[in-house]
Amino acid sequence: MGPVPRRRGGPAAPGARHRLDVDDATKAVWTFTLRQGVRFHDGTPFNADAVLFNLAKLMDKDAPQFDPAQAAQGASYVAPLKSARKIDDFTVEITAKRADAVIPYQIANVTMSGPANWERLGRDWNRVASQPAGTGPWKLDRLVPRTRAELVRNADYWDKARIPKVDRQILLPVPDPNTRVAALLSGQVDWVEAPPPDALDRLRASGMQVMTNKYPHIWPYILSYEEGSPMLDLRVRKAVNLAIDRDGIVELLGGTAMPAKGMVYPAHPWFGSPSFDIKYDPAAAKALLAEAGYGPQKPLKLLFAMSTSGSGQMQPGPMNDFVQQNMADVGIKLDFQVLEWEALRARRRAGAAAPDNKGVIGLNNSWGFWDPDIGLINTSWSTMGPPAGFNWGHFSDPEADALAAQAKSTFDPAEQDKVLAKLHTRIVDHVGLGRARPQSARPRAQGARLRGGAVLVPGPHAGQRRIGRGMVDDIAFLSAAEAGRRIAAGTLSPVALVQRMLDRIAALNDRLHVYITVVADAALTAAARAEAEIAAGHHRGPLHGVPFAVKDNYFTGRHPHDRGLPPAWPGRRPALEMELASA
Repeated sequence: MGPVPRRRGGPAAPGARHRLDVDDATKAVWTFTLRQGVRFHDGTPFNADAVLFNLAKLMDKDAPQFDPAQAAQGASYVAPLKSARKIDDFTVEITAKRADAVIPYQIANVTMSGPANWERLGRDWNRVASQPAGTGPWKLDRLVPRTRAELVRNADYWDKARIPKVDRQILLPVPDPNTRVAALLSGQVDWVEAPPPDALDRLRASGMQVMTNKYPHIWPYILSYEEGSPMLDLRVRKAVNLAIDRDGIVELLGGTAMPAKGMVYPAHPWFGSPSFDIKYDPAAAKALLAEAGYGPQKPLKLLFAMSTSGSGQMQPGPMNDFVQQNMADVGIKLDFQVLEWEALRARRRAGAAAPDNKGVIGLNNSWGFWDPDIGLINTSWSTMGPPAGFNWGHFSDPEADALAAQAKSTFDPAEQDKVLAKLHTRIVDHVGLGRARPQSARPRAQGARLRGGAVLVPGPHAGQRRIGRGMVDDIAFLSAAEAGRRIAAGTLSPVALVQRMLDRIAALNDRLHVYITVVADAALTAAARAEAEIAAGHHRGPLHGVPFAVKDNYFTGRHPHDRGLPPAWPGRRPALEMELASA
């Protein structure tokens, strides 16, 4: 048996799979020896039959457990597989379509669900989604979609060192970072993910532990190479990269990121030796744009898709605003389609040529490089467009293709690293994916003593925004009735809605002069209070949590107003107005 790939930084770490071998002759037949004693949360054994059941739910359209939704999510992970068979109760043989050194990483991304649980729930994957049976250290006890998930410890977890130390964990999706911070400071929760950078000093001063850690993750713009895309011109791709002030983004994030020099960090074994230096050089960007035929009389116009939040997206609103200004500084007019996270992921899975992505030149989708496929190969190989791979924009380069194929067939880890380094060098020199990004160092904050209570994590929200002639998701353009319905259903956060409105006011009011007084802090406080009341079941009515503006004709007793008239206007009756305002 030949050697097998390992996780970055060390040998492949076994989990429920105890041992892994590949045959020397074809390098396409993998033997997985499963760890004995592992059980699903419903008490049934994790064995070869369970592995075959879960592969069939993604691969076999004639299998009763086949699920189109899961198959779409897992298409790229099972695309290299040809077949699977049971050798004995704890041994599975998986045959790939061709020699592929990255198969173990692919299999690790296939989630395993208990077959007996699926049967118990009437063979209904929708019911399984809310009552799952996996094999991990936490078990789902209660799920209220978009509101909360309550987990309990799995005392029977096979890895005793990783059994949770607390009995229960409550996850609350809170899209707005300021609301997360307020919840932590008030003691409502024990820790939060991704606090806003400008709150870090305040959290530390309050005795909170703020923890950051480098991890294999980037925040990119994936570019389209479809016919008519300006990104087909290498000069434009280089100009877009040189226009972005990555150090400025790191500063914006309070130092919780690193400026990227490629798709992996410079000390990584796959970095190689690119000749193109990804840096901030607006003068060079302007020169390249002029050489490509763009300038004040013919500005380059771009439309990128972005999300309001989501896994690894950090602070996408402020970060994209920053990049938009960078682009404007070199004469590029950048606009955004604003989507909720899952809608953006669906756009990514569809590919740049899909009708929904017509006119979209770039996709702001956070990315990882924990394995060779997702990090480099499937994003640059021309054969790996969606759904088989992650080459969203259909980048195509013969040299990159040859190196990607070579990396897939190189089973010695050290030699594979050398091939991947050449591939990365080629990608950076041709800015093949246009990944203009900072490197992630996700912050999280927790109280001085973790009490085992609630956890807040960022969550998405949705809406619609009109850009040009098309409609795209942006909650700023919801009607009051629709916003109220979504808030009542728990699919829209009042805080997120208020924050989006405040962002638009800040961006447009200097030009439009619509608002005389903006009470941002009071509005966010009221929204947070409404969100908490609704979550607790105290819904006051159809407009509960919906923000509103007060016309200047009305005296509130708390904020300046002038009705557009002189303060000494004789018809004004402040005492009566004060009485009415307080009624």
